[in-house]
Amino acid sequence: MRVTPSDFMARARSVDPRIDAMVDEHLQDNDELLVHLLVADLGRAARSAHDAGDTEYRDRLLALLDWGLTSGDEALDNAVAVSFVEHSAWTEPKDYLAAWPPGLSAELLRQDRA
Repeated sequence: MRVTPSDFMARARSVDPRIDAMVDEHLQDNDELLVHLLVADLGRAARSAHDAGDTEYRDRLLALLDWGLTSGDEALDNAVAVSFVEHSAWTEPKDYLAAWPPGLSAELLRQDRA
């Protein structure tokens, strides 16, 4: 069974307290889970962590996004592919892209070839 956006949100809460707070804010702002927006928020947080030199937090966020992409149902897979990879990949510095886990890197390559 593939991971649903709700499963993804539940796992996100357990990864790091900062992500739990981000999910709470997302739900408060939107009154429901809007997975594309949450994924975009997580992606921005990963890039900010990278820029701040917080590689541990960056890697937790990237691993979560990678898990969502590689294990997710169609809705979650699409959210990560579009709202993270497609949205940010082409403007990101090479050292940040080099930190991406295999699933995200493969999606980046797939989109480049499409």
